[in-house]
Amino acid sequence: MMKKLFSILIFFLIALPVFSQEEVDLYDDCYELLDKARNDFEIGKLERVEPRIKGCLRKQLSTDLRKKILELLIESALFLNDQEKAEEYYLDLKFIDPFATFNGFVPELRYLSDKFVTFPSTTYSFHAGGTPNLVGIDMDGTPPGVELMDLNLKREGGDLFGWFAGVEAAFNVDNSRWDASVGYTFHKNYLHYAADLGNALFDPQTGETGPATLTFREQSHWSQLSLGLIYQFKKRDRFERAVSPYLFVRIGGIYNHNKAAKIFEPGIDFVIQDVLRTRNSLDIGPFRRDFLLSAKAGAAVRVRLYRHLFAQTGFVYHRILTNMGQEVKDYTPYNIMVDTFNFQDDNFTAHQIGIFAGFGIYLFKTKRK
Repeated sequence: MMKKLFSILIFFLIALPVFSQEEVDLYDDCYELLDKARNDFEIGKLERVEPRIKGCLRKQLSTDLRKKILELLIESALFLNDQEKAEEYYLDLKFIDPFATFNGFVPELRYLSDKFVTFPSTTYSFHAGGTPNLVGIDMDGTPPGVELMDLNLKREGGDLFGWFAGVEAAFNVDNSRWDASVGYTFHKNYLHYAADLGNALFDPQTGETGPATLTFREQSHWSQLSLGLIYQFKKRDRFERAVSPYLFVRIGGIYNHNKAAKIFEPGIDFVIQDVLRTRNSLDIGPFRRDFLLSAKAGAAVRVRLYRHLFAQTGFVYHRILTNMGQEVKDYTPYNIMVDTFNFQDDNFTAHQIGIFAGFGIYLFKTKRK
């Protein structure tokens, strides 16, 4: 009895490595197996194709080899009238290569392709751009008793350009022309202010007034989180189209980085008194609100460069929806702007127009029509 058990043990110790080596050798060269499977397919031994080549799909293969194996498995399954298995392999093929196509002269393959649709289900993008300046709305800027004669909020030659940069993720809504998006954008803005004043306060102690001209530039930094909708003019399943125009709207909250909020080079020129009062800069964070609500709308075009990669360019209109200013009488720079420069604007909004460019990637999805 012991001799029999010992003989069986010796047999397994010898045989198992042999069987394992045969299995390794069997899947060692998938190119060779693919050639053999193709030969089986061509001579009509279709039932031998899948057992011979399917094991290679569990190995780490190049994308090209994996595609060739899946294409052969799809064809053999179709000719064996196994639609379920053909569709399973078709989805695997489209997962690794959304751009894979078949020979249009084979009716079975064309029929299988027509049962599915491949479209960009997710889009990730980066954009950056510039804006001439931030323009105040309802920004009269005058304390009580001071008359605003003329106001100029337009950019002038020496003003700096604002800029913005952000990222966005967009998700297609059921293979429609609509995407829902979420994004983050950082803005650096400059606002130009120039006003001709009447009855501007020259001396708070005596109450002396006179006409004056006030100028300054305001800087602000914003971080914006937004939700949006994107409308594509072309159907999303037509991803082979190189050019794709679209419209978008976004609404979101803005955090105002108040430590970066400054007024640069404020100056007020009293004409009659022939006095010019200036300062280098003032920190104005406390009299700008921390959180704002804003909306964006614009149009852009995407150009697919290669497979998943695209470039984009467009323009955007940005409107602040909530009040940007607030009164802080216990803050010294606020009182300086009111008493020295005759500026007090506790209730105003702003808007701007910008142009942008960027790049991104499409992620594709295949599903049954």
